Formats: sequence, C-alpha cells, structure tokens
Amino acid sequence: MKSYSFIGKWRIFLRKISYTTGAKPRKIKIEGAERANLINSDDFFKGKIEFDELTIIGGGAISLEFAVFYASFGAKITIIEANERIFANFDNSIAEAVNFVLKRNKVKIFTKIKVKKYENGQLLLEKEDEIFAHPTKNILLAIGRQPQNDGFSGLKIDLDNRGFLKTNKFMQTSVPNIYAIGDIAGQMMLSSTAYKHGDIVAKHILFGSSDEEFSAELIPWAIYSIPEIASVGKTEKQLLNLDVDFQKAKIFAKNLPRAHANGEIEAGFIELFFHSKTFEILGCNIFLEEASLLVNQIALALSQKLTIFDLQKMAYTHPSLNEAFYYLCRNITFSNLKK
Repeated sequence: MKSYSFIGKWRIFLRKISYTTGAKPRKIKIEGAERANLINSDDFFKGKIEFDELTIIGGGAISLEFAVFYASFGAKITIIEANERIFANFDNSIAEAVNFVLKRNKVKIFTKIKVKKYENGQLLLEKEDEIFAHPTKNILLAIGRQPQNDGFSGLKIDLDNRGFLKTNKFMQTSVPNIYAIGDIAGQMMLSSTAYKHGDIVAKHILFGSSDEEFSAELIPWAIYSIPEIASVGKTEKQLLNLDVDFQKAKIFAKNLPRAHANGEIEAGFIELFFHSKTFEILGCNIFLEEASLLVNQIALALSQKLTIFDLQKMAYTHPSLNEAFYYLCRNITFSNLKK
C-alpha cells in the first residue's frame, strides 16, 4: 500500500506567496454628495438597504443588476451614463438586450451626461452644455473597481497602468515566487476567473508547471437580469477589428419550443460566431432565460476547439433551451454538406 506525505509540498507553499487582495469600488468626488445617501456596491453586503428611489452613476454590469433587482420591487431607478449609450464597449446585440431589460423594468436612462454636483436634494447634470436637475436622495456609484494594492506597495512588483499586478500565463508576477489570484490581477473581475486562477497557481506551485494557462476568452460571464445575458469567446466587435473571416448564426426565442412553454418569447436570442472556413466556434452571445447555464456549453466547445459540426452531432433534450444550439448548427451543417 502506497502512502503519501504532503510535508514537502507544504514546504514548497511556504516559499511561495499568492496575493488575493482583490479590488474595491472606484470612487469619484461629487461636490455636495456627502448630503446624500452615497453608497457603492460593497455597501449592499454590509447591511439591509431599503429605498423607494435610487440613482445609479455608471452603466455597466453592476449597474444593470442592481437596477433590475430594485426595480422589480417597485423602486424608481435612474441610470446616469457618461457615454453615448450604456454597455458601449459590448456588441450591439448585448447593448440592445440591456436596453430592453431596463425599458421593461421602467428604468430611466440618461446618457452623455456629466455630473456637476449635488445640492438641495438634487443632482445637477450637464448634457450638451445644458444644466438640469435630477431629484434624488440615494446615489449608487457603479463606475468600476480599482485594485487593493496598498499591502504590497513597498515591493518591487510590476503593475499595469491601472495599478493591477502584471502576470504571465501561470499567474506569476514579475517576482516568480509571487502569484496573483482574482481581481488583483485585473483580468475579468469575476468569481469564475478567480477559481481558474487558483487552479493554475495550485498546479504550478505543487508540480512546478501547469497544464492550464489563463485565457480570458475561455471564461464565460453572465448578468443576472430577466432574461439573463451571457457571453464567452471573442465578441463580434473583436472579430471585425481582427479582420477574422467569420460568420454569425442567430436564433430567436420565438423559434424555440421551450421558450413558448416558458412564456418568454417577447425577446431573447442566441448568436454564435464561427470561422467561415474551418467552422470552429469563436464566440457566443446569449440573451435568454438560463443564459448563465447555456453559455457553459460554448465555453467547453471553445476550450476543446469544437466546430459547428461537432455541436450538430450531439443529441439534445427536447424541449429545452439548450437545443437552440442544435437548431443553429443543424441548419449550417446541412447547408454545407458536400453532395
């Protein structure tokens, strides 16, 4: 019978350091905001917060999730965004999905706005050189996150221009025996990212190498709105910018039997991006109930470099939302069969 001793492994760990200090909500100074109930996303986890109206500064994922959550309980929600539209850095289809969700939840959106100051229970806002007042008592700052890097400010570790730790594919910093895990690495600030960082670092420390390398394109993300929004792989914008020869296949919720059974056909879609010649799957956007689950199948397909034809060969339960991939891939497969 073979026995194992982990004493040597623990000695290895003691010679290595992993920084997992994370990130914190980014702040901006708003004159007079101390007179309002000014909060950030972390404050919601410190105690019970209730209000009947809320103004959110910032138009990203955190903004959307809090807006939908509180709007569903009847709160009057307003989002203020500096860009021309919310989710400006995402594919048009995702931005349109977000706008649908917010409109359905009666969330008011102001875009191309500068916040000037807070006075007399109002935010003074500027748009195209005109100032107007927006009454509010509660303000949520949702303008991104910044690194919590005070703990290693005295160490000579390379940082990027945002203050996050620079790492290689094994999550090693510029000091090889120091690793970064999670938000402090500044790569897709998600729990799923941190889990994958942890796998890579643990293998690298224990075995001196790792059969995994971090790739942001293989990390799926989801926004828990109703319906949910999810994506993985390269976006349509990225593929166009890289001049990749690709095609897009899209199916709408109204074409899915399960969506009809669930009573959710007003909006929703799945779109797949694939290489025009090899038919390898390159990315996916989903706006559909259970999108946070559905996207994992495409994440697996990307990690295994599967093609449209591979997905078509699978059998899918019926009726299910998952079989949307089958409908998409079946049509492409049979359209490209050689006679």
